[in-house]
Amino acid sequence: MFIIEFFSIGRGFSMGNKFSDAFSHILLMATITAILGKLLIVLSLVIKKTIAKNAIGIIGVLLLYLSFRYLAYPTLPHTDFHKWAFWSGLPFLLVSIFLFHEQYTVLKASFKKKST
Repeated sequence: MFIIEFFSIGRGFSMGNKFSDAFSHILLMATITAILGKLLIVLSLVIKKTIAKNAIGIIGVLLLYLSFRYLAYPTLPHTDFHKWAFWSGLPFLLVSIFLFHEQYTVLKASFKKKST
């Protein structure tokens, strides 16, 4: 789960502040947001309270969306990297929409049950 992030973060820390090219900067930002999102999703599996569990899971999925945006948005000139990133990330996008919707409906039902 963290293999790609491990090598990307390792590259960033071993080079210090030498992230001058745009691709390395995009990769580092996508890596950091992906790690935070995955850690929040794993944390949401451990938490017992329904509202906190689903809220942390939604924040984790949103951070994974942000990581996907870093990779799929065409910011690099003269490359097709963003097209490759978008099409390879499309299954994640579709499945995470279902996950996001499920957590949202559970969270919404919890708030309705709490208010009544």
